[in-house]
Amino acid sequence: HVANLLVHLLVILLRLESEDTLPQNESTGDVSKKLNEFENRAEIIDAADRIAEYFRLNFNVIIPSTDYEQILLLIAISVDHDITKLDQIIEKEFVESVGSVLQHVSERYGTPAFSREFILQFSLHMYQARQRYEYSISYPNPLGLEIKKDYAPIYDMAVYFAHRFCRLYSIELSEDEIAFIAFHLGAYLENNETSAGCLTVAVVVEAYHTFSSKLINDIRNIYSTEIASIEVFTLNRYILIHPECDLLITTIRNHTEHPHRVLVSPILTKQNIIDIWSMIQEIHSEMIMDNSAVFLKRMLHKDLYFRDIPFDSPEECIRFLGNRCRKLGFVQPEFIQDVLLRESVSSTAFTDYVAIPHSISHFPDQSFVCVLHNSTPLAWSGKNVSFVLMIGITESDMKYFNDSFGIIIDKFSSKESTNALLKSGSFEEFSEILLSRN
Repeated sequence: HVANLLVHLLVILLRLESEDTLPQNESTGDVSKKLNEFENRAEIIDAADRIAEYFRLNFNVIIPSTDYEQILLLIAISVDHDITKLDQIIEKEFVESVGSVLQHVSERYGTPAFSREFILQFSLHMYQARQRYEYSISYPNPLGLEIKKDYAPIYDMAVYFAHRFCRLYSIELSEDEIAFIAFHLGAYLENNETSAGCLTVAVVVEAYHTFSSKLINDIRNIYSTEIASIEVFTLNRYILIHPECDLLITTIRNHTEHPHRVLVSPILTKQNIIDIWSMIQEIHSEMIMDNSAVFLKRMLHKDLYFRDIPFDSPEECIRFLGNRCRKLGFVQPEFIQDVLLRESVSSTAFTDYVAIPHSISHFPDQSFVCVLHNSTPLAWSGKNVSFVLMIGITESDMKYFNDSFGIIIDKFSSKESTNALLKSGSFEEFSEILLSRN
């Protein structure tokens, strides 16, 4: 919980350094009365004073009264416990509820199961988020928009979690709080990604090197979770056979080229290990891109491509696109309402040019992407979007959601790709640009 407190203090510091202060009407009220509920009241105030002084001396930041009140309550929430074991700080039922919702997240998005340790730590974060709601603490997060745009698939998982959690406890969480949830989920998933272990590797090394067997063993041991098979070749045999492989590792500088080739020393150096690892990640990314592009191509339908249809609101647009999908047999009527519900939890305008409305609970009858491209942008939750891509993915296809979603966001995050999409005038042109690697 100390690390969690530090994250929130960092966010306050970043916000104040950018001169983004809370309005006075955001004050939490009579904090002194609230602090009477906590033990160690004097120590809490002293800690807040020390933090304020540290901000002043080291960052030349003066903490306004409204932020100081938030810091007081954050410290109080973090330290008001008589016991140190995390699973005893919060009632067991709450921890089990958080774990249950996380299990739903894992099942829906096909992520690795969340560990008991993470569930306990994350439960503390959600316990504090619920208390912030009860104390009416408005908690701005200056990193929120960046997290939403740069880590859209993770942010969507956070929206799904927040929706189920809020229904369970009859509370509301802001987009800033959802961004904090995304931060925690993303950090965990990044450190617990499962590898497919599917790469085929060819190693070219001269037979006279007595240490070639050590090189092969080191590669096998270091990258065991990434590699399905390794074949070893002399240079002449490799040129003669020219075997197909995902990755070529070679100790010889001049020979046949390969799109994924790493030159290494006969004895692996630290830099060699890093270079091989980087190339493996590049290959995985390309495989994901290829698989997702195939899936996206299957989802695109000419009958679900619309050009220059004006709407007065996002809801009107969602209902129009949803009804067209319904008439063609892609969705049931309740799917449209579920998309509107998802939109009410957090806007799906992830970039300045595209909104990607989608459901939060219901699945369609068939996976699809329904596209609207307007020359005149549509006002959408503070953004003006030229494209609306309504997405529906069946339960069996949800394993493709994160990567496909990421591809779309990446396309609209690139100025070059976005400009090309804006200039497209037909379904065929749009599809070609969206699915291209460039």
